[in-house]
Amino acid sequence: MLNALFFTSSFFDDLDKLNIIRARSYPRATEEIDSMVEMVEGLVKKGYGYKEASTGDYYFDVSKSNGYGSHLTNVDTSEILGDRGRDFALWKSAKEGFDREGESIWDVSLGRGRPGWHLECSAMCRKYLGDEIDIHCGGSDLKFPHHENEIAQTTAFTGKPRFCEYWVHNGFVTVGSEAEKMSKSLGNFMTLSEVDDVRAFRFGIVSSYYRGPLRFSEDVFRANKIALCRLDNIWNRLIALEETSATGRATVRKTDSNLSALVAAEVKKFCEALADDLATPRCTASLFSIVKAAENELKARDGLEGVDEKGLRDARDAIKLFDQVCFGVLPVAKQAGLDNGGGESDRIVPTEVLRLASERAEAKKVKDFKTADSIREKILGLGFTVKDGKCGTFEVEKT
Repeated sequence: MLNALFFTSSFFDDLDKLNIIRARSYPRATEEIDSMVEMVEGLVKKGYGYKEASTGDYYFDVSKSNGYGSHLTNVDTSEILGDRGRDFALWKSAKEGFDREGESIWDVSLGRGRPGWHLECSAMCRKYLGDEIDIHCGGSDLKFPHHENEIAQTTAFTGKPRFCEYWVHNGFVTVGSEAEKMSKSLGNFMTLSEVDDVRAFRFGIVSSYYRGPLRFSEDVFRANKIALCRLDNIWNRLIALEETSATGRATVRKTDSNLSALVAAEVKKFCEALADDLATPRCTASLFSIVKAAENELKARDGLEGVDEKGLRDARDAIKLFDQVCFGVLPVAKQAGLDNGGGESDRIVPTEVLRLASERAEAKKVKDFKTADSIREKILGLGFTVKDGKCGTFEVEKT
């Protein structure tokens, strides 16, 4: 019980670290036994399930499942159908001398025992999401037999022709230069607590194609960190530019820089990529196409010609949209002008302060440390401190 509580707590901690929006409900299999028993009894009544007299176990008869083995894979079922040895368990009866002390065993109408591995998923899906669901996720190694068995038992019970509309199977995590599969048995397993930059880890996952292998190595991780530094830098500069433009310190370029047109084209590509089986590598390409264009626009500014304010505003809005829909890596403190503590009034960082911090970062970039120190004093005078990060990024906090 203590182990379950520990791993449950660790799971939710990792969700928060990875900036994953929590689901509305997290049902526990151990609390849904009644739904599972109902499903087994229903399958037996419909002729799809049977009780093995010698053991007291309940099994699903795969020979009666239409298309079994062909929904998600191309399994040769010629040796499976009609062979009771390949039927899968719905309910396993408790065995004296076999079940270890402390294992979860329930006394129910089916007899004293526990549910089969595949049953709990189908039962909880039906209870909380209905007879048919839109999306089902899992590792690519679960296509057969686990997901195939879910399809068989759920459609048999409900009488519906389909269980799930879209199956989303992810590839394996590989580690090292040899791209070896990560697993406990190989001793190359690691947890999120061992990752020194969770944002970079999330970015690496989201920017990779989910069906392919996810390579985790020092070189890849370093590249993700550099990409985030670049994204943070342009985001801070775009936010700071808002105040500059509002106070008339920036001159709007009269000639069209084509930045808005480029942004619109990349937003269209981004949407098309998501609709094409979540092709997030293409989404990443669109993101950094906009980042590069915004960098070039700001680099071209000389104070006389000014900047394409509308184009940069469009770039900022697109980056924010991409992050909200897909990436989820822009820090709240930098995205909304907030830090992580204090009351509501204490958390707001004025855009004037952000503008000064951005100007200070630019001064440091060209090694004008006298100006940078002067701007830091101005920021302190306004009641804020600025903390330098990597690659020219910064964080602002209230003193």
